[in-house]
Amino acid sequence: MIYLKFGIGAIALIILYLAFDKRSWFDEEYERNKHHDAPEMDQLKWHIRHMRQDVGTMVFILNGILLLTFILVIISVIKM
Repeated sequence: MIYLKFGIGAIALIILYLAFDKRSWFDEEYERNKHHDAPEMDQLKWHIRHMRQDVGTMVFILNGILLLTFILVIISVIKM
């Protein structure tokens, strides 16, 4: 059981590291694009569609993490 908790904790730390690592890329992209003209409507629709897909992926991943956490709590309560 302790190995399972350690593994999930390690995976969570890796995910957090990658999330903060990508944030620096976002800041660079924002600074680079700040001086350009506004995009056209077709490009905005394309970006919105992909943002919806990204949000859907994040919801799926977070629900999986929530489910794993719930299962670990139930297992911990049962073992008590």
